[in-house]
Amino acid sequence: MPKLRIEPGACLLPVLGIVFLPARWLLGVILAASVHELSHAAAAVALGCGVREVTLGFRGARMVLGPATRSQEVLCAAAGPVGSLLLLSLIRRFPEAALAGFVQGCFNLLPIYGLDGGRILGGLVGERVYGIIQNGFPVAVAGGLIWGICTGKGGWMLFPLGLVLLNSIQERKSSCKESNPAVQ
Repeated sequence: MPKLRIEPGACLLPVLGIVFLPARWLLGVILAASVHELSHAAAAVALGCGVREVTLGFRGARMVLGPATRSQEVLCAAAGPVGSLLLLSLIRRFPEAALAGFVQGCFNLLPIYGLDGGRILGGLVGERVYGIIQNGFPVAVAGGLIWGICTGKGGWMLFPLGLVLLNSIQERKSSCKESNPAVQ
């Protein structure tokens, strides 16, 4: 049985959802998040690496896998977005869950450390090459942000992505000492 940790900020996301989302949208987001995380867990169990710890926090859920090969880590990381994107099959009956799953799946495929896309890319190309890509991605986003603001072409839309990148840089620095792979 995996160890469950709940950080103090974990209650903030549900409270924001209750305050700002209609009930069907809140249920859709909860379903999408649950399917995403259960897909990670099911892949980890099926591949034999298992889940050691689940942390719920302000940034969502994070699972620490047991000992895993690089290919197991890639497959476990990919399982979450695949599960999220499979919710598109509910588009006619539960469009809120389908849209929430689509957004969550696409967002998690961004090649940013801490997100599933970063874990997949790191597993496929190796840590050294991934480090070069990871360092260049924020520069490209910053360049797009500056260009968009200076030309009036909507660079402000990249601002949230910039915040995610800053967070991922900090998370990458703090987790360099970790030996267990994690999926988010």
